[in-house]
Amino acid sequence: MPILIGIVLAIPMIVRVFAIPLATRRADRHDALRMAIVIAATGAVVGYGVVGLAQGAAAIAMAFVFASVFYTPIMPLADALRPARAPAASDAPTGRCGCGARPRSLSAASGPAFCSMSPPRAT
Repeated sequence: MPILIGIVLAIPMIVRVFAIPLATRRADRHDALRMAIVIAATGAVVGYGVVGLAQGAAAIAMAFVFASVFYTPIMPLADALRPARAPAASDAPTGRCGCGARPRSLSAASGPAFCSMSPPRAT
């Protein structure tokens, strides 16, 4: 049983190799980035609902594949939707110590710790 759990948990990593290029290509080709995000999010919600209702190892694995096909492209699509920063804003130091460190995916509490580890930027 533990090996089956490992296989099911590896499914999104395998599916993302195929799902992300296909989804991003279709979104770019049809110039429908926002609609692709909406479709992917809706499919992921439905897919994970099916995972919750699935009974048996094969049904859970197939439902997880279905959910992963829709879930894995959401972050790359959302990243492509994010507008680019202006060059002047990206060059300005914004950390508390003025070093320019921007903790994005870390919690706000860890930002000052990383900022204090780096030397101040020369302006």
